[in-house]
Amino acid sequence: QELEDAFDRETENGRKMRKYETLLDAALHSITGVFARTERRQISRMRGIRIGKESEKPGETAAFELITWLVIAEPTPPTR
Repeated sequence: QELEDAFDRETENGRKMRKYETLLDAALHSITGVFARTERRQISRMRGIRIGKESEKPGETAAFELITWLVIAEPTPPTR
């Protein structure tokens, strides 16, 4: 509960999520980058090439659905 309360204070009960949105965007950018590199590597090796349909490739963040958040943090002492 202590961590939940600290998170709520930090984000003003979820109204200020920019920090976490930025981290999420970085994660999505990493996922799409890995997918593209893997596809290019397969093409350059000419083995087991499978180029998926454009609709199957991860792209814009709109192609993803956020299921849950997991925030790992150290507890901060309560303000007095």
